[in-house]
Amino acid sequence: MMQNRKDLVSQVIDDITYLVDKYITSDPRKKAFDRFIEKYGERFFSSPASSKEEYHESWPGGLAVHSLRVTKILFKLMDALYNDKWNKEDMGMKETLVTIGLLHDVGKIGDSKNALYEVNKDEWGRGKGFLYNINKKCMAGHHARLSLFILQDCGFQLSEEEFQAILYHDGQNLIENQDVKMKEFDLTVLLHFADRWSVQESVDKRKEN
Repeated sequence: MMQNRKDLVSQVIDDITYLVDKYITSDPRKKAFDRFIEKYGERFFSSPASSKEEYHESWPGGLAVHSLRVTKILFKLMDALYNDKWNKEDMGMKETLVTIGLLHDVGKIGDSKNALYEVNKDEWGRGKGFLYNINKKCMAGHHARLSLFILQDCGFQLSEEEFQAILYHDGQNLIENQDVKMKEFDLTVLLHFADRWSVQESVDKRKEN
């Protein structure tokens, strides 16, 4: 299992590199991605996507796996639902989808100095599925807000739609997201569904095994 996951993460790194090279075409965003990989890449590709075993991709590298899956779902949704509204050849839209898909959860790596998740060394807790603890040294806040901090730290200049999509990607599951209820940009709804569907796929697969 461990080796399979290592192989999976290695392939995911290649796939993410391919997407960034192909679809990130504007010079400012290229530089921002380069800065992100330089400063946070190691943590991004080694962090879990969640802290509890019952959640999705709660193992080293799980964050990158989840983020790539969300990005692929976003492309499928664009093709299926918005083929008359968005030009499929619009590289600007594809750049947006790659950006929000890959980076919506980067706050889960922590802040500029500290990792968000620390391995739970308590055997009893791990046996109950609590694989990671939240690092108290890390800046407090919901991971979506931490994501926006990381992105501004790397020089990303987000559009209003991109900013809202990342900030509210957990949708109305969170009370604090009620202020945009029924007022979301299309992109926000799209990212929320892609994220939720990716989590559902992961949970369903684990139940089957």
